[in-house]
Amino acid sequence: MSAYAAKYNVSIDDIVKANKLADANLIIAGESIEIPDSSASAEDTAATTGSTHVSADSAGNAYAWGQCTWYVKTVASWAGNHWGNGNQWGASAAAEGFTVNSTPAAGTIVSFAGGQSVGGWPADASYGHVAYVKSYNAANNTITISQGGLGFSSPAGPNEQTISAADLTYIHQ
Repeated sequence: MSAYAAKYNVSIDDIVKANKLADANLIIAGESIEIPDSSASAEDTAATTGSTHVSADSAGNAYAWGQCTWYVKTVASWAGNHWGNGNQWGASAAAEGFTVNSTPAAGTIVSFAGGQSVGGWPADASYGHVAYVKSYNAANNTITISQGGLGFSSPAGPNEQTISAADLTYIHQ
């Protein structure tokens, strides 16, 4: 735990609080841990990410292969299977009780409105776009996203890109 705390410039206590760990010395192999943003307190992190939430309609992947929605569903299995097009995911997730806001965080899903800039290219005007947020850099307010779709050299993903984190819609698990 101390290696992660040092690597990501956060306290062990913040990692323990963000993950609601009973024992900082007991992490089970294969278990995922969330590293909170180093500029936010554990209370801020809990308020932004909310509790862990899984869609009632999350089993499998009902999206069409090669679509951004298919890729994000493969990496964020907690997402719903019938949230619609990328630009509809925020409203669909909010309707299921997920926290949806403009606060970037690693492990969230980012939804782009139709025509909204995805770091230099526009999301489809009718369908929008979704991507998975791999990391957030608070120092320069950027996110590194992982995405798929037929417009990429690897439609099944991952295709990574670092973009501005401003004015986007984030779905928190």
